[in-house]
Amino acid sequence: MCDTNKICNKTIKIIKNNFDCEETQKCVLEVGHLGKCSYRPDYKLFGKDEIKIKNKLNNAALSTAGETAKNSPILNRAQRWSAKPISILEEHQLKKEGVYRVGIRKDEASTFLNCTKTEQKLYEVVKKVYLKEYDETTCCHICGEQFKYDEFLLGAKNPNSIQICHNEPLSEKKIMHTPENCFWGHRQCNIMQGDHSINSMMIRMKKIITYQENKSK
Repeated sequence: MCDTNKICNKTIKIIKNNFDCEETQKCVLEVGHLGKCSYRPDYKLFGKDEIKIKNKLNNAALSTAGETAKNSPILNRAQRWSAKPISILEEHQLKKEGVYRVGIRKDEASTFLNCTKTEQKLYEVVKKVYLKEYDETTCCHICGEQFKYDEFLLGAKNPNSIQICHNEPLSEKKIMHTPENCFWGHRQCNIMQGDHSINSMMIRMKKIITYQENKSK
């Protein structure tokens, strides 16, 4: 992770998140950096892929997931810390009332600090893979296979693309989009996990394997 003694750490601004709490945006670039302060890491390292990798990290760590229907109350790709959290029940009611694009799914809501810490954690993994500095953090958290840098550049629907995964599923009752609960994984692995925790996914997979092995005997 970053050496905090080398970080600019200048206050950019004070914000109020969607939980009505104040948070401070601080610069995470190195001391003496050129240009404006930023709460996002320096993506120039990735050269011609800078924008693509920066957008991927934004979509993974900072903004809500996926596209939504035009007549949905849910905003598409909104910041997790600044849009109104809407429960499933509220979503259904707002849709009946014809109120569209006013907030984010409650289970996807998080704080600014959680989002930026998650970005930094995921950024460090991509950086290591790019520099070929492989370790236990540069593997898929589900299958254990070593990531390849090119996989981070694949389209979102490619089965070998890399996606953000959550060890424990998102919940409306508790903030689950945190750096401790987020990691990179293959799209195929993420699909297999679905809306389950890693442990419950493993239990189900073991049942499937046992059943198929017994069936083939």
